[in-house]
Amino acid sequence: MSKKVIKILMLVENHYPQDTRVRNEATLLASSGYQVSVICLRKGSQPRTESVDGVRVYRLPRLELFKKTPSGNSSLAAALVLKLKSFLGYVFEYCYFTSACFAVSCYVWVRHGFDVIHAHNPRTHSSWSRSLSSCWERNLCSTTTTSAPNSTAPATERPRVSLPNSWASLNGAA
Repeated sequence: MSKKVIKILMLVENHYPQDTRVRNEATLLASSGYQVSVICLRKGSQPRTESVDGVRVYRLPRLELFKKTPSGNSSLAAALVLKLKSFLGYVFEYCYFTSACFAVSCYVWVRHGFDVIHAHNPRTHSSWSRSLSSCWERNLCSTTTTSAPNSTAPATERPRVSLPNSWASLNGAA
């Protein structure tokens, strides 16, 4: 009897494979026999979809409404306007990424399916990823790490990625 291949959908509001924490986890999982799909932001001329080291990657274009940093010395009124624009920009960008990520998640679900949703930035899409996982009766794994490990360090000095215990139970190993 063949073993069921576990399919993992990773969600990250960052660039892949440039985000080393996500790349390390995704490639480790893929090399361990898991089918991994990543939904992330597209940078410059990166293709919309591609396979990177056995990981399916779906990229969304970045949307930035306003520049969110001051251009120099500004008055109090200009600083307040910038803060308001920044807040509105973040809200709009969050709604855009959440909606686009949900649409691509539906596409991945229909095309390949998935057993686990791994949200790398839970503060940015925790509520909808929880809703999505309960709607489709899938497991949800969230990581709270937002800083990437030093990708220039030798591989022996980089942090190792370990699978959560709940993932082992999906393979019947627990």
